[in-house]
Amino acid sequence: MWTSLRLQNFKSYQDTAKIKLAPLTFLIGPNSSGKSTIIKSFLTLLQTIGSSDLNVTILPNGDYCSLGDYSDYVYKGEKDREISFDLECSLSDSFETKPN
Repeated sequence: MWTSLRLQNFKSYQDTAKIKLAPLTFLIGPNSSGKSTIIKSFLTLLQTIGSSDLNVTILPNGDYCSLGDYSDYVYKGEKDREISFDLECSLSDSFETKPN
């Protein structure tokens, strides 16, 4: 299960700090507060991981989302910034072994 997410220099976020995630997480806030950016970060990671190109570090345009050019999704369009996604997860305690 994913337990936290941190975004740096991605779209409208310079640094989100650690966002705690739970089995049921709601994103609430006013319009243009960055809710869809959180969702797009997961979609970007999903399409990057699913890529057959092992040399790609991030796949911004694909089946799940289209972010445009680097200057479109880096914080404030500053191309010299480095984007960072930190995703923490833990194994669920629900794994059980059944006796033979």
